[in-house]
Amino acid sequence: MAREPGGEPAQAAGGARDPAAGEQHRAGGEGQGQDGAGQRGRERWRRLAAAAEHHQGRERRDEVGDIEEPAGRRGKGHRPGEGDQAERFMLDVRRLRVLREVARRGSFTAAADALAYTPSAVSQQIAALERQVGAILVERGPRGASLTEPGRVLVAGAEEVLGRLAAAEGELAAIAGLRAGLLRLGWFATAGATLMPRAIAAFQRRHPEVELDLFEGDPDACIPKLRARELGLALVYQFEYAAPMGTDLEQVPLVHDPLYIGLPAGHQLAGQDRVRLGELAGERWIQGVRHGSTVEVLPRACRLVGFEPHVAFQTDDRIAVEGLVAAGVGVALIPQLTLPTVRSDVAVRPLEAAGLSREVRAALPPGAYRPPAAAAMLAILREVCDALVAEAAERLRAGDGRG
Repeated sequence: MAREPGGEPAQAAGGARDPAAGEQHRAGGEGQGQDGAGQRGRERWRRLAAAAEHHQGRERRDEVGDIEEPAGRRGKGHRPGEGDQAERFMLDVRRLRVLREVARRGSFTAAADALAYTPSAVSQQIAALERQVGAILVERGPRGASLTEPGRVLVAGAEEVLGRLAAAEGELAAIAGLRAGLLRLGWFATAGATLMPRAIAAFQRRHPEVELDLFEGDPDACIPKLRARELGLALVYQFEYAAPMGTDLEQVPLVHDPLYIGLPAGHQLAGQDRVRLGELAGERWIQGVRHGSTVEVLPRACRLVGFEPHVAFQTDDRIAVEGLVAAGVGVALIPQLTLPTVRSDVAVRPLEAAGLSREVRAALPPGAYRPPAAAAMLAILREVCDALVAEAAERLRAGDGRG
């Protein structure tokens, strides 16, 4: 009897042996006449087998999805396990689940009931898995189905793989539900006065199981970390006349943040409702930034109205800035976002000046994915920004610090 390359007698899809193969065996070394007849018989049988395979493929897709082998594996004379090793061992998780269920239940029928498949679908899945690994995995007997040695090895591996997948699915669900996860968050220094402390506190109250990893830095420092995905969200700002940020980052507008002028309480301009930048040409300045592109914001604005600022001191410490202003050492720019916490012995007035306002935004790494924790923090940042703008307006109305 002729056998297929896999070692089994040649059979059609329904289990019948190929008569053409038998004819070829009987013909032995006979001449071209018998060879031609055998060839015609084989051709007829191939057409019948192809039709049967097409029908089974449709049934298989209807029952458990598309589980057909790759085209390169279905050719004539394919041997189980033959072909590219990487393709061979890219095992289908669905088939592993079916094999595990057969091992647990001891029969194809019981496994089919547990999986809500038909017994035929279970059989096809196991057959496809056996072709893929090149070994018989399950043997049927009078007492049901039992695993071969390769089957036991594969089920042991499948238990580990499926267990890890289940754990990963649970972790993903926790992240999506904000019951776990990590958000790496960056912000600029002046946001640390009020905006970020309030936002962090609100986030931790609502999502205590999500960890926050915090980084302070100006946009010059945060943007490269966003691009490298070392941060999941960062507060950044864009001043008038400054070069635009990269368009590869997603940027969500949060608030328009004009800069005000901070004056000593007894300053001659402290009694005015508004101060023009040109009126401050002879003042000493306390600049609240020491490095980065933001250092040029004040000099650029002053040059637009015809003078070069006399910078007496530079510091990133907002407490030091306010202390120096209150002591009469100089004047300083005060962002709107920090007004609610500015000390009362500093007079704050609106400032008429081009180039001294900024847009505060939340920036996210390139790509379409937005982590649930980042989305939750964005919502909180909007709430806090709205509250701070209202408090800043109240601070100005109160007229704290007027001489």
